[in-house]
Amino acid sequence: MRPSAAFIALGLLLTSALSSTEAWSQPSVDIRGFRASADPGAGLYLEPAASPATGDVSAAAWLSYGHRPIALQDPVTGESRFRVLSHQLSGDLAASVGIAERLTLGLDLPVILYQGGDTPSAASRQVLGTSAIPAQSFGDLGAVAKFTVLKPTRGEFGGVALALHERLTLPTGSEASYVGEGAVTSETRLLAEYRLVAFGIHVATGIKLRAQEGQVACADVTSLEACPARFGHEIPFGFGLTLKPQVFGIDKEGRLTFSLETHGYVPLAPIAPFQSSRVAAAQVGLGARYTLGSVSFLVGAETALIGGVGNPPLRAMLSVAWAPRVRDADGDGIPDDRDACRELPEDMDGFQDDDGCPEGDNDEDGVVDEEDQCPTEKEDEDGFEDEDGCPDPDNDGDGVLDVVDACPDEPGPDSKDPERRGCPLGDADGDGILDTEDLCPEEPEDKDGHRDEDGCPDPDNDEDGFRDEIDACPDEKGVDSLDPKERGCPDPDPDRDTILAPMDRCPEQPETWNGVDDDDGCPEDDPRKRLKPLVVVRDGKLGPVVEMSAAVRFTPNNQVEPASRPLLAALATELGQRPAWRVQVGVRPRAGDNEGERAREQASAVVNELRRMARRADVASVSSWSDVKDAPRAAAHGMGLRIVTEGRQVPKREVQEGKP
Repeated sequence: MRPSAAFIALGLLLTSALSSTEAWSQPSVDIRGFRASADPGAGLYLEPAASPATGDVSAAAWLSYGHRPIALQDPVTGESRFRVLSHQLSGDLAASVGIAERLTLGLDLPVILYQGGDTPSAASRQVLGTSAIPAQSFGDLGAVAKFTVLKPTRGEFGGVALALHERLTLPTGSEASYVGEGAVTSETRLLAEYRLVAFGIHVATGIKLRAQEGQVACADVTSLEACPARFGHEIPFGFGLTLKPQVFGIDKEGRLTFSLETHGYVPLAPIAPFQSSRVAAAQVGLGARYTLGSVSFLVGAETALIGGVGNPPLRAMLSVAWAPRVRDADGDGIPDDRDACRELPEDMDGFQDDDGCPEGDNDEDGVVDEEDQCPTEKEDEDGFEDEDGCPDPDNDGDGVLDVVDACPDEPGPDSKDPERRGCPLGDADGDGILDTEDLCPEEPEDKDGHRDEDGCPDPDNDEDGFRDEIDACPDEKGVDSLDPKERGCPDPDPDRDTILAPMDRCPEQPETWNGVDDDDGCPEDDPRKRLKPLVVVRDGKLGPVVEMSAAVRFTPNNQVEPASRPLLAALATELGQRPAWRVQVGVRPRAGDNEGERAREQASAVVNELRRMARRADVASVSSWSDVKDAPRAAAHGMGLRIVTEGRQVPKREVQEGKP
C-alpha cells in the first residue's frame, strides 16, 4: 500500500455475495482531523495559550480541501479499488470573545461545501452500506472554551504560557457525511508554549471522549467487535514551531509569521494505542499568516505521515481572520500597524518618535543616550573624555582648536609657526633646554658631556657604530673586539701582525714572520730573500693554499706549545691581511685516540689561538681530518689547513713568494 494515501485495508467482496445476515448499522465519524480556530494567531492546528482582552471579539472563515481522504484497497495486492471520497471541500465559520483576560468562549460551525468519490458499486455497498454520501452537509457544531492558566511570563514579548482548551461538539451534522459524529464529543487539551519575540515553541496534548463509538466501512461485519475501523476515545497531540522572518531583516514591519506543525491522534479505546494505524493520524504541515491591521490571512498545506482513515495525502487550508483591536504590543502609544518595532517600545525622547523604534544612540556616536551628556551631538572620539558623548573641539582649553593645535592635549599660546600652535613655551622633553633652542624638543639630551647644548641625545658619541652603553671607549672611534673591555676602542693592532701596541715598534707595517726578530713587530730587510717565512700562502689549483714551515706541537694536555705560537702568529697575520679568508683546521687522529677526541682538542686549541691572535671569532673553525688531509704538508705535519675565501679569488699580489 502507498504510505501517503489514506486507506482502509478492507477486502472488497469481488466474488460471491454476502450471506443474508443483516448488515451492521453505520454511524459516521468526523474524519477531517481539522479544528478551525478564531484566534488571529492560530496556525494549522495549534493556537496561542493567551486569551484576548475582555470584550475582544475574533472571527474567522476557513476553507479546507482534502484530496482522497478515504479509499478502499485490495487487502492482497494493495491496489486502490474504490475511492470513497476523492475530494472534500469544507468550510468553517468560527467566532470567539475574550472574558476576564483569561477566558475565551467561541463557536465553530463546519460545513461541507462539496465532497464526492467513485460511483458506488454493489461490492462497495456491501462494505460501506447503502446510505448515500451527501455532497453538501453541515457538520457538528463546536463550542470552544480556553482558560489561560499561566499568562505569557514576558507579556507581549512571549515567555512561558499554559492554557486548557475544551471543544465540545453537538450532533448537528449528518452521520453519513463523514463530518458528523451522531453524538456528543469532548476534546480537552493542554496548550503549552514558549515564545521569545520572533520564535515560538508550541505543544498540545490531551484526551478526546466520544459518547458513541463510530465505525467506518463495517457494513459487512456481523458483530461490532469484528469492525477493524472503530473510533472511540483518542489521545490528540500536536507540536509546532513559529518564526517571524523580521528577525532576519525580512518583513521589517513584522506582519508575517511562519509555522511548522505536526499533529494527530492515537486510539485509546476500544482499540488500544498503537494497535492499528487505521484509526490513528499523523500530519505535518507548513503555514504562513500575514497580518494587516485587524485582518489576517493564513495559507497552509499538510500531508499524512501515516495512512489512517481520513488522513489525506494532501490537505490545503485558507483562512481569513478578523480581530478588530487597536493593537499596541509594546505599549508605546503607536499602533502596531504603524509601529516598525512592535516588540520594542519607542523611547519618546523627541528624536524620530513616530516610527515606534527606540533610538538607543540618537547621534550614533557609540555612547548610549542614557550615558550621553550630549545625545544629539556626536562625540569627536579623539581619546579625550570620549565617554561623556560630547564633542571636545579644544581638549586643552587653550583657545586653539584641536584641528590646528599642534599640542591638543597641552595648553599653549597660538603661534605663526603651524608646528608650534597651541604648544607650551617650555621644555617638553624635560632636558633643561628650552624648546625654542632644543633641536630635539621631544627627545631629552643624554647629558654625557658630548654636544649637550643642542638638546639632542647622542647615543654614539664617537660615531664608530657602537652605542655608548657598550662602547669601552665612547669618545674614541674603535673597532669590534671579542673582549667587551676593548669593544669600540681604537684598533691595538692596525697592521694585523698580532703584535699589539706598545710592543709593536712598527704599528703600520706588519711583522715578517721568519724567525728573526719576530717580536718587534717590524719587517726585516731581506732584499735577497734569504730568510725563510714561517708560513707561505700561494695559489693552488682550487684556490689559495697555506703551507707552514714546521709542524705545530702540543703539550700533554693538547694545548699549543709556546714554541709553536710564532707559526700560528704568522698564519694569523696572513689571515688578518685578508678579512674575507677563513681557515679550517683538522688534526690527524692517532692510534689509541678515543674516537678522535684528542685530535679535536688539538684542532680546537689551534683555532682558539688563531681567534685570539687575529681578534676575530670567525677567522678559524675545527674541521675533520678527512676534509683537510690532502692540504699541503698535512700528512707530514699531522695537521691540515684549508683556506675558505667565500667565493673570492685571491689576487696574485696577495700571495707571498717563496717557500718555508
